[in-house]
Formats: sequence, structure tokens, C-alpha cells
Amino acid sequence: MAAIPIPTTRIPFQDAGEANHFAINIRVPSGQTCNVLLDTGSTGVVLPAHFLHAGGDVTQPVLPGVTGLGIPGSITYYPSGIVEQGSYYRVATLQAGESAPGQFAGTITDIVVLGTNSANGYGMMGIGFGKPGNWGNGPAPSNPFLNFTGMATGSTYASYLLSRTGIWVGHAPEDLAQAFPSTTFGFQKLTGGPAAPCPNSGDWNRPAAAITLTASGLSAACTAANGAPGTVVLDTGIQSMMLEMALGAGWPDCLPGTTLTISVPGTGSAGPILTYSFALAAGVSQTNGDETTTGYPPAQPSGPMAPTIVLPRLVGTPLAANFVNTGINVLSATLYYFDAKLGQVGFAACPAGS
Repeated sequence: MAAIPIPTTRIPFQDAGEANHFAINIRVPSGQTCNVLLDTGSTGVVLPAHFLHAGGDVTQPVLPGVTGLGIPGSITYYPSGIVEQGSYYRVATLQAGESAPGQFAGTITDIVVLGTNSANGYGMMGIGFGKPGNWGNGPAPSNPFLNFTGMATGSTYASYLLSRTGIWVGHAPEDLAQAFPSTTFGFQKLTGGPAAPCPNSGDWNRPAAAITLTASGLSAACTAANGAPGTVVLDTGIQSMMLEMALGAGWPDCLPGTTLTISVPGTGSAGPILTYSFALAAGVSQTNGDETTTGYPPAQPSGPMAPTIVLPRLVGTPLAANFVNTGINVLSATLYYFDAKLGQVGFAACPAGS
């Protein structure tokens, strides 16, 4: 089956001064259209609960095709610290990607949804992997981009591809060279995976990555984590970067004036499938919710893949491994592919002119 392009209501890197993100329209069980942010930094669909009840009233019965699970739940988004609270539902179908009024690219089947108490009309569609297996005390979240019709049986290939020009689901890896002939993908095989064979599982571990700090005269205390194991998440939900380093307390003091390099190794390849670097400037105060921290903006000029700011995480917590959440800006220059069937990620440079 051919890959399915997903119509968007917003794609990143198009409007100067506007926040970069993907958004699409979905049709919810009430028949209404809901605009959702597409987020590779979380897993699961989060919608205002009124979309799942008769008459848009949460005191009324759930709509046909919806089952209330009676389990309270919540999800916290970082680095904002925003907490969405509600309860869990199982939803038989959602239609995704509105190309014209009432026309959708495909159908998402049999997924768990967190119905929130939020009164706004938008939601979140988390398509990430390598995240914890549930939302607190709730059921395992469903990855909507791995639950398109046919993916559970293998008749539709369980994958998605994101670029600065669009989104596709259903590309098999052998199709990528024909679909994007002017660029070349490199792949990394992921560890973990489902306990039993499954063509559309998101139960793969995060990709491995090397995260290094370099600068002339940088102390050994600041470079001690350069050889530590690391993992990476490409997160389309934020423009900042979240960074954890396996260094001692006070390690963010190492950052000003250093060059931070993110490198994702390939499997069986001569070099990394993604690598980029940028220098860091002096720290500035950042407020997220009730928390005030110090962030480190890229020194200017910086490349297009650099984030708006680097936010150290888990400072003072002994860590055995490094971790980086790159944010979305990596997609300004790359294509990103996740293959849930074979358990691999792929990166390629954006085709010329795209």
C-alpha cells in the first residue's frame, strides 16, 4: 500500500516569528473537528473530554464508539510543566488529516484517549516512542500514527516520516529511495521492542546518541561525560532543548563558551546518520510555571538546527547516562523516519529546494 500523506493545518519553519510546530485536524466521535498539536515528545491522544460525550456535556453518557474506562489520569508536559488531568476512554475510531471539509486522509482505530477537564477546543496527538509504558496509573497509551487502519495486521506499513514540508504514514524503508531520490537515509536499529512479534508496536527504546562538550582548556570535570552512553528524543512539541549530562553537581556551569555536539550513530554505517554542533552563550534566567531556572542560548550565529535555548535537567541528580531532547529545530534541515515494524529510525538531509 502506498504511503499516506497527512494534510496539516500548520507545518514548521514557514512563518518568521511564529512558533514552529505541526498541527492537524481530526474528527472526533461527536462528528466535530478538533485541531491537535503533533508531538513526538509524548505518546497518546489527549482531548477535552466534552468531545467524547453526548451534547458536549461530560455529565451525559459517552458517545457511540466511546467507552469510559473510569480511571482518573494525568499527563505532564515538559519543559512547560503543564499538567492535563482527566480520565481515560477507549475510542473505536478517529479520522485524521482533513484535506477538505469532511474529507480525511485515514482512520485511526481502537485507541486509548485521555479526556481532560480542559475547556479549550484543541488537543495533543503524541506520536513518540521510547516513553514510559503508561500514564501514571492509567492504561498503556496508544500511538495514533501506529494505529491507522491496517497497521495492526501489517497491511499498512507501521511507520511515519516527518519533514519541514509535510507528514506521511506508511512508508516501507525500501520505498524511501524512490520517494526521496535526491537524498539518502541512514538508519539506526533500535533496542528493546515488543515482547511478542507485532507489526505496529511503539515499544522500542530511544535511539542511542553521543553528546559531547568541547572547548579549548575545558576541564576534565566538564568532559568526563563525553564518553558516557546517551540517548536522544526528537521532540516536535518544543523549540528548546532539554539536556541531561552524567556529570557532577553544578555541571551547567560548564556550558557557557563550549561547543555542544549531538551525534546519532548509524547501524553498520561508516559515520553518524545525524550530527550537528553549536556553541553556547552565557546563561539567562528562564521561568516555566512556578520554576525559575537558568537556560543557555546558542551563541550567534548558529545553524538552523540549533534550539532556541538549552535547558539543563536533573541538575544535582547522579546520572549514569546522558540524554538530549533536541526539540523540533532539527527538522529544519533533516527528514526523520520511524519504522515501528523493524524497530529503526532514519535521518536524511532535506532534499535540495524543499
